[in-house]
Amino acid sequence: KTSTSVVDLAEDVKAANDGTLKDMPMFGYWEGDIDVKTNNIQVSLGRMLTRINLVINNQTSSAYHITSFSNVSHKCYVFPNIMHNPLPEDAYEDVTIGKQVAAGATAEMYFYMAPNFTSGAENATKLNIGDKQVILSNGSPDSPDRDYNLYHNSNYTFTINLK
Repeated sequence: KTSTSVVDLAEDVKAANDGTLKDMPMFGYWEGDIDVKTNNIQVSLGRMLTRINLVINNQTSSAYHITSFSNVSHKCYVFPNIMHNPLPEDAYEDVTIGKQVAAGATAEMYFYMAPNFTSGAENATKLNIGDKQVILSNGSPDSPDRDYNLYHNSNYTFTINLK
């Protein structure tokens, strides 16, 4: 519970995204005594991964290429917390998406990644659409104190309207 260790979940993230993940990495703890009368214990667990749902509404007369993500975290803290130091620089990678959204069409996609703990926009997770970038974060884009983190055990749905 007090560990500040960082673990690499790259293989779990890859398996989750290609549909071969057999067991979800989890975190949790239990406090109490165990003795001969203890028949069972209940441990609250949380997923160590983050799910990103994308809804891309292409309201233009041209196709758009959803090329990649930048700054996708593949490392996370052993026991996630709301407040953490930013992840180390080697925690990030770019991930190719390579999908096209036809003119006037809507595409829905989902991805798994490790949570992203960052102190600002530089290492925030970004969706690359053609030559444009959209920051994917917990905070609203118009917030002066925007929260650039993506938290563990969370599902995020980002609806992006291309006009």
